[in-house]
Amino acid sequence: MKKAIGIRFVPYEESKHFKSHFFGAPLLTKPMLGDFDDQVMFLGMIHLPDIKNLDKENALPHEGYLYFFLDTSGGYRCLSPIVRYVKEEPSAICDDFNELFANEEYPGSDKPRGIEFYEVEEDAEGCKLLGIPCDWNYPDPPARPLLLTLDHYDEGLDFLPQLDGFTYIFFGPKGEEFEGAILHPEYS
Repeated sequence: MKKAIGIRFVPYEESKHFKSHFFGAPLLTKPMLGDFDDQVMFLGMIHLPDIKNLDKENALPHEGYLYFFLDTSGGYRCLSPIVRYVKEEPSAICDDFNELFANEEYPGSDKPRGIEFYEVEEDAEGCKLLGIPCDWNYPDPPARPLLLTLDHYDEGLDFLPQLDGFTYIFFGPKGEEFEGAILHPEYS
């Protein structure tokens, strides 16, 4: 069986998790600073060299950063992904990026969560990069490869537990693998 990259959420320590964490404040490149409006939530950033040894299929670049944002303009049941890949080293901290979201609808999104990576089976439950959806109840497989699974049951993530299920973000088409990413909700 193929492998995926599990994501475990741990208490945030700046010295360990500054380059790879979920929620809180993103560290952005200067060109990214004006790219997002007030409806966009920072989900997470991953320093890709940290996971290169776990990316057995070489599905991801092994340099730079992968960023995940969510367009919340349609509400928490109609989120849209914004995925960015950058090679350059980020230098701008956006301390207040998720401040507007730390309310009843998205509590805790302003508090960073450290992440650790580990190898899991491709169909494992939980938050992960790559692999295959763990709860895919359709006769046909997904049209695109899986990029990220958010497990709303994960207490460490603690993100929209009322959705009672999974959010899958799939790669976009060839040449737009990140910019063309699509979100598929799988909620009860």
